[in-house]
Amino acid sequence: MRVSLRGVTRSEDAFRFDYEGQSVEAYPGESIAASLIAAGKPVCRETPQGEGRGMFCGMGVCGECSVLVDGRPRRACMEKARPGIAVQTQPARRALPLYQERGSVSGWSERDVELLVVGAGPAGLAAAEAAAKAGVSVLVVDERAQPGGQYFKQPGGGFEVDENKLDAQYRAGRALYQGATAAGAEFQFATTVWGVFPGPEIGVSRNQRNELLRPRRIILSPGAFERPRPFPGWTLPGVMTTGAAQTLLRAYQTCPGDRVIVAGNGPLNLQVGRELVDAGARVLAIAELARGLTPGRIPAALSMGLASPDLLRDGIGHRLRLLLKGVPVPHATAVVRADGGDRLQRVTLARVDRNGVAIPGTETAYDCDALCVGYGFLAQSELARALQGVTRVHGAAEASSTEHSAGVDAGQTLLIGDAGGLGGARVAMAQGALAGHAVARQLGYESSGEAGLEAAATGRRVLKRHRAFQRALWSYYDAPRSALAAAGPDTIICRCESVTLGRLESLLDEGMGSLGALKRESRAGMGRCQGRYCGALLRESMGLSDLDDVSNFAPRPPFKPMTVGELAVEVEVSPDFDRTAGMQDGDDS
Repeated sequence: MRVSLRGVTRSEDAFRFDYEGQSVEAYPGESIAASLIAAGKPVCRETPQGEGRGMFCGMGVCGECSVLVDGRPRRACMEKARPGIAVQTQPARRALPLYQERGSVSGWSERDVELLVVGAGPAGLAAAEAAAKAGVSVLVVDERAQPGGQYFKQPGGGFEVDENKLDAQYRAGRALYQGATAAGAEFQFATTVWGVFPGPEIGVSRNQRNELLRPRRIILSPGAFERPRPFPGWTLPGVMTTGAAQTLLRAYQTCPGDRVIVAGNGPLNLQVGRELVDAGARVLAIAELARGLTPGRIPAALSMGLASPDLLRDGIGHRLRLLLKGVPVPHATAVVRADGGDRLQRVTLARVDRNGVAIPGTETAYDCDALCVGYGFLAQSELARALQGVTRVHGAAEASSTEHSAGVDAGQTLLIGDAGGLGGARVAMAQGALAGHAVARQLGYESSGEAGLEAAATGRRVLKRHRAFQRALWSYYDAPRSALAAAGPDTIICRCESVTLGRLESLLDEGMGSLGALKRESRAGMGRCQGRYCGALLRESMGLSDLDDVSNFAPRPPFKPMTVGELAVEVEVSPDFDRTAGMQDGDDS
């Protein structure tokens, strides 16, 4: 269902593309996934078991929305719709048309960069602005087509924006991006970071061309993605993360469905629920896993108000708006199953005990066509784990007296924002400013002078205050942490390879004692998402408690799906090169 949010309108005429032999209407600026969902066609790929899958994460992490676009594999949530393209569901068994890659070998280039910022969300934008203002040459790369990341999502290129009518979140994101560009930072969007190599050298891909970047300094701010909490039916098309639903709404002016259930843990669900209601969707319920405002949570609520009264006011505003619209917000409630044929048709909610297990007899079923789930976040950690000597940016409380005034021990690579520890947008922006100033000083730029020192001191104060808010927030939203509480033996744990909890448990009973062994025997973690979603679930199934580390699987390039044609490079071979040198007798390979 297409909608129009305040201050954002479609500025160009519709066009059409082909989807499995059917004509689909789309608008400039929309992703393929948004166009398909608006057309009521949410299925993107097929599993070996014959099941359809649709968009889940909405940010290019999970790979569930893989389709063929003019014969080439693409992620529908990241690929823009274009007139006349032919889109097919990606098959599970049929051979892909590899012949189409012949003759289209990617161009390669190399480039020296003073400061590379990976990610144009709140942290990356703040870092880019601070460093560029001090005189550093800054290149920012981001996989999305627009700046802002998950928090400051911006409309696509085919939308007209009235700055005076936008909500505060839109405006803040636009101002941050405009500040960074005005300071001189260079941005490359729709750019995938797919590899990290010694040097360090960073492999990126854009428009089917590859570039090998050699940065003097790196700031990593790739952000986070929603923590999974599997339940029967969570792989049905129509089930997606809360962040994916918000991306559809704020970036593409599309509701995930007409009748929507929102479920999970944390304030984002209230915000997205309110935004969906205001856009015209029928939100049937917002199920919150936490127990609500009990007497024991009052101190946390008061602490939130002291640390950041405007954020607390926003949260209360979301709740009151939902109350006025008659949307129930049951607490200590979670999804226990989703049902449907080729797509979602019904969701069952139930009250849960203090361990997160459904209480018998408390189930309520809703007929709906979209379910948005968000149970917290996991850091995108593969880049940080692949690089050596990564320094997390901390505030003044963690900084030693020998560190610079920004409170940052600036190594060659700094990790900021939610990728280095979940803390929300304001913590991320404060970290970004600190990191940008620290890198500028380390590179010898003193042009910021006293202004830079004052900005760094302000950043430390902001960081301390908003970290206090985050501690109080998650004390208030404290909830059962088991991600497998709603999963049964037949529940899929690894979405990419369709590995069930029962299969994993049987392997554990046989003595599999490591994640690597579990991966080799079950194929869990070998799919498109490279264990980002199932890694934490595998750790829990093994009784490992550190769920903040997405997995212990070694990060290997390419980090995101790439075709052989995109990675190939033409090499000139000397006419006298002996192709048979080193071959054994009988070897005709």
